[in-house]
Amino acid sequence: MAPINTDKKLSFREFPPVSREMWDKVIEKDLKGADYKTELRWNPDNDLEVLPFYRDADHPAAENRPVPGIVSASWEIRQRITSTDLDEANRAALTALEYGATGLYFDLPENTLRSVADLESLFEGIILDIIGVHFGPAISTPALFNLLLSYFDEKGVRPEDLDLSLDFDPISASMISGISGNLTDMSDQMLTTNLFRTLAVNAQYYGNAGASIPDQIALCLAAGNEFMGLSDEPEALASRIHFNLCAGSLYFPEIAKLRSLRILWKQVLDEYQEGLGDKYPAYIHSETASWNKFSVDPHNNMLRSTTEAMSAILGSSDAFTADRYDLGYQEESPFADRVARNIQILLQEESHLDAVQDPAAGSYYIEELTAQISEKAWRRFQEIESHGGMVAAIRKGIVQGWINEARRLKTASFKKEESIRVGVNKYPPEDAKPEPYEGLPLPGAGSEGTKVDTIKLLHLDNFSSEVLK
Repeated sequence: MAPINTDKKLSFREFPPVSREMWDKVIEKDLKGADYKTELRWNPDNDLEVLPFYRDADHPAAENRPVPGIVSASWEIRQRITSTDLDEANRAALTALEYGATGLYFDLPENTLRSVADLESLFEGIILDIIGVHFGPAISTPALFNLLLSYFDEKGVRPEDLDLSLDFDPISASMISGISGNLTDMSDQMLTTNLFRTLAVNAQYYGNAGASIPDQIALCLAAGNEFMGLSDEPEALASRIHFNLCAGSLYFPEIAKLRSLRILWKQVLDEYQEGLGDKYPAYIHSETASWNKFSVDPHNNMLRSTTEAMSAILGSSDAFTADRYDLGYQEESPFADRVARNIQILLQEESHLDAVQDPAAGSYYIEELTAQISEKAWRRFQEIESHGGMVAAIRKGIVQGWINEARRLKTASFKKEESIRVGVNKYPPEDAKPEPYEGLPLPGAGSEGTKVDTIKLLHLDNFSSEVLK
């Protein structure tokens, strides 16, 4: 056998180029004369429309554009901890870290942590400077911020050296409670001191409520821009903001969604200060969506969570949380927690998704989706700003109207079986007895301090006909 010449460079010049016209003829023949641009056009989301394939010359936006802020192929594997007993929460955290998690997400009720002693119980045996530590929306308050500072001061720990964040988002909290929140309900230190990420855009609520993909990005931009207006120190604020999104079932659009957010958030920050978007690129944490998980044939939820994790990771999430496949209708169990954690470990250790930085770059299909999402999201963002910003648009009911309409279209699509959920509205188990499940409330707009009518989140856990009436 002749030795392989490794010095010879790979070349495809021996293959003749294939024009777009030649491709079109082949496809038209396979479709027996039908126009693929009509027959195979896909509308994956309310505002998106894509063809089955693209080439480099199809559209100017299909070129390989650099996506800012993708600095590593690896990501933080977060485990959600929900136990209200601090000793149990600590044991769950230690178990998660022992078996592969690299970040902890303490999603605890408000006032669970009231003293430095409580933090000592929660953090017992945890080496804080080698993992990520994060707190969910309910517990992320100015009181917890001050408590953490006291704890770190007592322990001689520099919080700026830690990977630490609070999901403090008074905008989404106002929508959930139905009572207008106070954006200035925090100290100047919480806003501007370079300690850790304190301001969250909790856009997972909008995604789970049914918002379209472009609208999710537009709402991220609008909420982030609202935060940027809280101080005249844009650099300090830019370093405090982070984004939380849910990853849905639309695999390629979800990849493009996060790329779009990175591109547009840089554009927003650069308006405040040149180069600010490069210095503080979007920090993105994604989690599995809750609206598309079902108690009927629940093991399919594992597959849904896996594809959601893949799209979020390939789309450049800095961190990801896979929730239990039976979240919402079963008590927490070691098995369900292990499955949630292992989804990411398998993607990292066996699929090696942490080996290639920005693997979606250069895909004409994903670049086209990114361009469409970016264009539509930016127009929505400008519309919000024309109404006075995110808070003003919520008070006018504009944001809720968008979410309502998107949810209505999505629900109708499931009802007509245009959108399929195997085991739910297609091939359900014979013994399935679905019961209506309304999910969490998402209040509409109202005056200061006034409880208002709710907008039901799009939870289709059982997908019975009662849910869709």
